Amino acid sequence: MPERSAVLKEQAFPKSMSEQVYVQRQTFGGRPYIGARVYFLADGGDWRPTRKGLTLSPELAAQVAKAMLAMLTADEKEAVEGN
Repeated sequence: MPERSAVLKEQAFPKSMSEQVYVQRQTFGGRPYIGARVYFLADGGDWRPTRKGLTLSPELAAQVAKAMLAMLTADEKEAVEGN
């Protein structure tokens, strides 16, 4: 039987009225991963994942996060840092 993914930590924030972005730290096959995925609000009110997403090793996720921060303007960086 294939091993299932275990979510260790999760944060979600709205993208629109019918979509949310979930960022998760999870394990699969005993290995850690960090992912970001868009979820949609399904009939019945539950959130379901779309194919829009990215799952990376923690090392690669750190490189992507650093590159994304480098793309922000000074004002946008202040918003992220909460200053």
